[in-house]
Amino acid sequence: TGTNDFHGALWWYHRQKAMDARSYFAPERDPFREHLYGFEVDGPIVKDKVHFMVSREEKRSLTPSGFNITRFKTFPTLAQRQGDFSGKFNTDGALRTIYDPLTTDANGNRTPFPGNIIPANRISPQSQAIMRWMPDPDRTPDDISGTNNFQGVSRLGLTSVGWTLRGDWQASDNDKVFVRFISDPIGDESVGSWSAPSFFDSGDLPSDAKLLLDDRNPADPDDWLMTFDAYNQAAGWTHTFSPSLISDFRQTFQYFTQFARNTSQGLGFPQQLGIPVPSQIPSTVDIGGGTGQNDHFPAIGFDGGYTGFGGGWGGGSAINPRTSWHFGDTVTWLRGAHAIKFGLETRRSGHDYFSASRPSGGYNFAARGTAANAFDAASGDAVASMLVDWVDNANITHKTQRNFSTSYVGMFVQDDWQVRPNVIVNLGLRYEFDTPMTERNDLISSFDLNLNNPVCNCPGAFIFPTQMYETSKTNIAPRFGIAWNPGGGSTVVRAGGGLYYMQPMIGMNPWQTPSSGRGDIVFQKSLPSPDNGITPAIDGLGSGVGDIPSFELQPGFGAVPIGEAPILSPDYLCCPELRQNPYSINMSFTLQHEINDFVFETGYVGNLVRNLGEWNYNLNQLRPELMGPDAVQVNRPFPQYNHVRQIAVNDKTMTYHAFILKAEKRYAEGLSFISNFTWSKHLGNREGRHNIYDRKSARGPAVYARRLRFVFAGLYELPFGEGRKYLNSGAAATALGGWDVTASFIGQSGLPLHFMSSPNLTNSFGGASRANLIGNPKGPQTTDNWFNVDAFEHPGPFVFGNAGVGILEGPGSADVDFSVAKDFVFMENKRIRFTADFFNFLNHANFNNPSTNICPASAPCTTNLITASQFGRRTQLGLQFIF
Repeated sequence: TGTNDFHGALWWYHRQKAMDARSYFAPERDPFREHLYGFEVDGPIVKDKVHFMVSREEKRSLTPSGFNITRFKTFPTLAQRQGDFSGKFNTDGALRTIYDPLTTDANGNRTPFPGNIIPANRISPQSQAIMRWMPDPDRTPDDISGTNNFQGVSRLGLTSVGWTLRGDWQASDNDKVFVRFISDPIGDESVGSWSAPSFFDSGDLPSDAKLLLDDRNPADPDDWLMTFDAYNQAAGWTHTFSPSLISDFRQTFQYFTQFARNTSQGLGFPQQLGIPVPSQIPSTVDIGGGTGQNDHFPAIGFDGGYTGFGGGWGGGSAINPRTSWHFGDTVTWLRGAHAIKFGLETRRSGHDYFSASRPSGGYNFAARGTAANAFDAASGDAVASMLVDWVDNANITHKTQRNFSTSYVGMFVQDDWQVRPNVIVNLGLRYEFDTPMTERNDLISSFDLNLNNPVCNCPGAFIFPTQMYETSKTNIAPRFGIAWNPGGGSTVVRAGGGLYYMQPMIGMNPWQTPSSGRGDIVFQKSLPSPDNGITPAIDGLGSGVGDIPSFELQPGFGAVPIGEAPILSPDYLCCPELRQNPYSINMSFTLQHEINDFVFETGYVGNLVRNLGEWNYNLNQLRPELMGPDAVQVNRPFPQYNHVRQIAVNDKTMTYHAFILKAEKRYAEGLSFISNFTWSKHLGNREGRHNIYDRKSARGPAVYARRLRFVFAGLYELPFGEGRKYLNSGAAATALGGWDVTASFIGQSGLPLHFMSSPNLTNSFGGASRANLIGNPKGPQTTDNWFNVDAFEHPGPFVFGNAGVGILEGPGSADVDFSVAKDFVFMENKRIRFTADFFNFLNHANFNNPSTNICPASAPCTTNLITASQFGRRTQLGLQFIF
């Protein structure tokens, strides 16, 4: 609020002076090219003048010089991959013992492997096949437990060719018409930090992979491909009825597609690894006009800090397409001291989407599978659990394409009233409503928490509505503002406030749209450990998740009788009859004073947001009083299912209060600048889903809150050269004059830190645990000791921690960007513009947040370390020929 908009405008100002607006996003040495074409056609009558403009912009970054991101990973050692954990230690130096899950007794206790070595005949062939794709450790770990023993660089590449066409027509003295079309297709890809294994043939990569083909590893989660196609059409007609009555009509159409997938798609990984896929999963996937093979690298995850395999895009996820039609007309009527505006707008939007995120399956491994028992945090290892084929959680998902649409109508009236020569009052009223989101073929499912499920004769059953929510017909939004110039001098007082409604579905991306209760369009199965880690979720990777049962669309869809292992995790949009529109109340008060070329401003900005939908809740979390060593599936609120996710619950609140100081020097004698200081408090209850039965404890600083922020940007045209004060003629003026200097500075305090406990020993079937706060958390704030780690402790099993949200701040940042530019003019209307841009000019180290997981004293867990920073100094030189 306030700060972000200000910063955006400020940065645009700096970039326009320093460089081409788009080249800022180009990586170093990016071959950036731009072509502009324009021509003008005169009609037979002078007033019928038509203007056409065509521009083309091309940007490619298909070299290893794209944006580089250093990544630190934790991998098992070569010995550990062979089952030898005799060198695996906890952070306190004690040997981390590996236990044999086949020796589990009636009390859940196990016997350790002799010598802490897993026999070769106990290592599954599937885990051996998976390990072949893992890179070797290449650096000294941060501690004795082996944390961050790998360092690599991932790179991002971009291809973009955009077109803009615009025509303007002065149809008559009273009519102006324009039409505009923009096309901006983008290809985006990421090369992961893992090197390619020696046995992999890079020729097998998808054909649209362009970067570093000889050194890519498709098993790397950070190795992916993405394409965007964006088209925008707009038209407008301004008609003047009279000098006091003007109509302004606008129409726009937007068309957007997106497709993303990991580079492992189509490489037959389930077959290579020996992990079967259910026969119900389609073998191909729609990729927007074509098809691709639905056989990516399975998503393999580990707890305990190990890096996993495969990625979230899997076989592919797409918006294909998203469209929006918009029509609006605003009429301005000037009458006496009143400038009245009123208008109407309507919008029809929709999106088609599909998600083949995990058609090859997802498998997670936990240390508790090879621990002394499921609740001992000092023993066991997630990689060891994979070697012995002990799967903690298994799932598979493939959603076919659906089409959602909704409509919006809004109308308003506003009066800018000149009450007195030095007082202006703004009065406004807006009314709007969204029609419920629907699916073209009614392919929607929801969940009723109280409806009896016939399979288990217990609460919790599916329903199949035809719309996502009910329309609110009371969205009336008043606005008020006043500007007062006391005595007609150089001081202005402004105040205002307004109520603003947002879309009911805000905070929910299309892939979250509920679908698990639709067996006719989704193939899904979810298999957790039925007793929180005492027994595995499935028999092993070699068996996969098994076949996906077919179910009729009825209330008991996917349920199992109480006592049987669940196979489905329902997700649904909460409470269609109760869902309310999110809204915000914005308010501000400012005092502005002008002295010569300077303008100073101080004031307050506030924003209160309510009914915001963002996070998802697992309503099948065990109640806290039932957590304990004997908690099992039947103790959950809905034992017939695994997780029951309530999507985009609109019970979030956000509160923002800020004190601002602003100083601006208007352009004079070649110098101008603008600066802003913000001191704010930004609170919300969006962070923390650790215990759904205690949501109030999640309130604290917002995840992206910056308490202090200062921004400065300025331009100085050096007073040397033609048309300037000094050295304004001759060869010296041409060679040495005409330089412009721009600079910007952004300084801000750090982001809030949240302290969680690891491993999660709550035994709550889904809840996450915070750390316990037992002392003063403030520390020396160094890269290897940011906070006082002794002020925290792991809360232990069967309880939630008490540490609040955002109780400390991470490292702040300071960044200076500097640019110089000069135009070399020749042949009257042609010039070459040279620019030199320096980002983070002072090469200041702006560190990322430290690791904040709090573990038991004996567990292998590194915390309180900063292992990454933002970009260092980057230099970009440019030449533009302008004619």
